[in-house]
Amino acid sequence: RLAELRDTKAQSLIAELEETVGLAKADLEKATARLAQLEAEVGSDLTELRILNESSSGESTLRQAITQIERELREQKAQQLANQQLLSLLKVAQNDPERLVATPNQLLQSQPALARLKAGLVDAQLRTSQALGLMSRQHPQVMAAMAEEEDVRRRLHSELAVAASGLQAELDMNAQRIVSLKEQLADAQTRVSRLASLRATYNNLVAEVQQRTDVWNNAQNDLADAQASQ
Repeated sequence: RLAELRDTKAQSLIAELEETVGLAKADLEKATARLAQLEAEVGSDLTELRILNESSSGESTLRQAITQIERELREQKAQQLANQQLLSLLKVAQNDPERLVATPNQLLQSQPALARLKAGLVDAQLRTSQALGLMSRQHPQVMAAMAEEEDVRRRLHSELAVAASGLQAELDMNAQRIVSLKEQLADAQTRVSRLASLRATYNNLVAEVQQRTDVWNNAQNDLADAQASQ
């Protein structure tokens, strides 16, 4: 009779534990379904959300992309400003080449042909000045130096028009690139903001799934122990 009583108690405990395992499994499946639904809504940014949730610094690929876009955007704006300044100078220099002579060489780094012609004009002016210091304007050497200087001016004037046209095209490309970068940056920042707003919910769901998993595993272990004891 004692054996029968112990067997009855064991069967009752096993039945209770089986019910506990079933309830724990049902809770786990519900929590897992909610987590899966959220992950499906996140879509391609799921990896970013997981990194954001697991990493204290939150330095994900998306944040690195934002940093890169911001750096390139600053570079494009700086290049655009430099090109605008140079274009304004070139337009003025088309009527007054002497303005180009006074231009810093750093501003002409993107225009090597203009830089060479500028140096050539300076050299030609120097030769003309030296010749005038020794001879009259009617002297053949002076006239040759003046003719050479005028030739350099003509070539410089022609090159200025070409350079201005090229700079305008480059400015158009700068503007298009800046617009594209701003759109990329806005999109990336929107994605980061959305992920940040989902972070707390996602973290809670992940923790709940883990907790439900632990409860289910413990219930299964208890059931296995009870069956072995019986």
